[in-house]
Amino acid sequence: MRHHMPTRASGRTILATGGAGYIGSHVVVELLAAGHRVVILDNFENSDRHAVAGLPRIAQGPVTLIEGDVRDPDVVEGILRRYGIDAVIHLAGKKAVGQSVDDPMLYFHDNLLGAISLLRAMERAGVDRLVFSSSATVYGMPKVLPISETAPTGITNPYGRTKLMIEEMIDDLTAARPGFRAISLRYFNPVGAHSSGLIGENPRDVPNNLFPYVAQTAAGQRPEVQVFGGDYATPDGTGVRDYIHVVDLARGHVAAIGHLTAAPFPDRHLRINLGTGTGYSVLQIIAAFSAACGFAIPYRVVARRPGDAAVSLADPTLAGKLLGWRATRDLAQMCADHWAFQQRAAQDSRPVMVPAHAIRVPFGPAPSSIWAPEGPVFATTPRRDTAPDRTDPPLTFTFPCRPAALWGLIAALVPAGIAPAQEVSLTPPPDLECALSGPRSRAARLAPALRQGFGVQYWGEGYDAATLAGQPHGLLILEVTTIGAPFSDTGREVLFSAPQIAAIRRDGTRPALGYLNVSEIETYRDYWIDRIGATPPDPLPDWYGPTAEAGDHLAAFWTEGWRQILLERVDRLMQTGVDGLFLDDVLHYYTHALDDSLRWPEGSPEGAPEGAPALARQMMDLVGQVADRARSWNCDALIVVNNGVFIGRDAAGAIPGPEGRTGFGAYLQAIDAVMVENLSAPTTHAHTREALQQDYRAHGVAVLSLDVESQFPDQPPAELRRAVTDAARRAGSYPYVAADGAFNRLSPPIPLP
Repeated sequence: MRHHMPTRASGRTILATGGAGYIGSHVVVELLAAGHRVVILDNFENSDRHAVAGLPRIAQGPVTLIEGDVRDPDVVEGILRRYGIDAVIHLAGKKAVGQSVDDPMLYFHDNLLGAISLLRAMERAGVDRLVFSSSATVYGMPKVLPISETAPTGITNPYGRTKLMIEEMIDDLTAARPGFRAISLRYFNPVGAHSSGLIGENPRDVPNNLFPYVAQTAAGQRPEVQVFGGDYATPDGTGVRDYIHVVDLARGHVAAIGHLTAAPFPDRHLRINLGTGTGYSVLQIIAAFSAACGFAIPYRVVARRPGDAAVSLADPTLAGKLLGWRATRDLAQMCADHWAFQQRAAQDSRPVMVPAHAIRVPFGPAPSSIWAPEGPVFATTPRRDTAPDRTDPPLTFTFPCRPAALWGLIAALVPAGIAPAQEVSLTPPPDLECALSGPRSRAARLAPALRQGFGVQYWGEGYDAATLAGQPHGLLILEVTTIGAPFSDTGREVLFSAPQIAAIRRDGTRPALGYLNVSEIETYRDYWIDRIGATPPDPLPDWYGPTAEAGDHLAAFWTEGWRQILLERVDRLMQTGVDGLFLDDVLHYYTHALDDSLRWPEGSPEGAPEGAPALARQMMDLVGQVADRARSWNCDALIVVNNGVFIGRDAAGAIPGPEGRTGFGAYLQAIDAVMVENLSAPTTHAHTREALQQDYRAHGVAVLSLDVESQFPDQPPAELRRAVTDAARRAGSYPYVAADGAFNRLSPPIPLP
């Protein structure tokens, strides 16, 4: 059975920057509980690794952590593309008001640069949905209470200024990019902790916020709580604030993601308050916390702090109206949950292992000496801050392992544009090889490449690594064989080496697919000659299949013998470092079976499928096996099949439509694109276009059209390219025009907007 990530329908894939922090970790838990998939990006400047250690115990799904910096746009863009991110929640940044007053340039540098890096990476990767962690600090000293989103802003500190400036950046971006949509959530005062006590707020230094200061005083870490100001115009003279339980706040993010990704979303950029609308004074907080811990917490009233408002209360009406959200947890629960976390944090002094060193992994076959854990995985990629002469202890796994399972995962990370970052995968699903993969993430890699235009070359002039590396195509389909077996001095074919493929792939920035014929013997004997011999064996093995009327000798692809030969070929190709496979002659069998043109050497072998439906079902199963084998080398291996448009309908036999298509759903999960030859030709039947739309595009499978100039003798090449491009735009396919059907040289790519 193959394991795949859930499809888009079962949830979105969300990048949470700063997702290991206090608010971020709670947001991650609630996103997972809502059925979303989450990738965390955090550099642990302001967050606690204990939060990461607690996540697997309470998260309802796998969590992927990238230890890296949001200020590095290459890291961010690599993550957006690799994981097929649908939307971003931007929580990363510095947040201490007092520190921002003392060191304003630090806040401008870190917070603004992080936002610029993220927004630029989102633009480049085509991710256009953002939830921004803003703050009620932007309102300054409010003149009207409660504070609605229409209230004027009034900046009193550099921290608040950075939040407002980022909101304004988003305004400008959404104005310039009409498809970009964003929600800025203006938090009031998040407090409390998860009810499990496993995650919460535990500042490293002197807390800047009231709740953790009170909690640390209750735990004996501080002598007393300093109350800044006792002469405000409030019932007890101390400042009044709107406090919101962090779980309620986190669920507000989930609601924002749901609203942002729903259609239609007419607003370009919304500001929404997240608060309760109820205020509590400092003395009320101390009294409630004293009740939660069972003893009086000492405090002392001191002078006011400059810039503090007497009262700050949210008007949460808009959040209820647009998001269907409201806070449900009261002050007693805020204090009880925070105290439970504080007690646990004070008792837990065990170190948390998140490796800080780097492993460099070459491409190649998965050696038996590489071991991967069944449990939590710590897989790293090179970091820029790792000194060349640094000696680090080896990774030690203390849980059950299985060989080679992590190889494809680590190797896949190297070319993914995430070199400065470190990845930690927590509680992966059982099928580790594809734990971080799925149709959505592969589509996010494939679509940008196809928009730059693809190309096909099997041999001929310019078929060398240096020339191919310089070609402008976004994706290349290659023979990979450089010398066929009959022409080799050793009698074995010669393939491009791994360094040559790396050069052709431009070190991972341009996908390259290896050609694999799945059903012919004679025509492609160059592949099999060292495996099956130069002449047909005698007697013929069970995998020697029929001959078509055109003389093509076909393999009995449903037999175990042929499948082993084919999977060995997959291993050979994938160990060169290609990004996936282009499967040719998927169409042969059921096409010939439909017109009854297959001729068996000694009659129909026992166990051979009879008729097009049975043959089509067997071929779909074979494609699934090939895809699985390729993805054991590279989790995100791309699979493109040539022709075979009607495979699902042929598998259904006489039953039209999706009914009866045994295995077609799994087949669609296994492949990423289907190529159709001469799709632009006037002879292409309307049923083909209908099948492409209903059976493939509607399910997220890309369609490539390949036209050959010789099939259009009356059209000059330039005119043909224009016609093919126009047809592709109308049909939603990605076009390529080859000079001839031998594919012995590359034609220019046809980029699409």
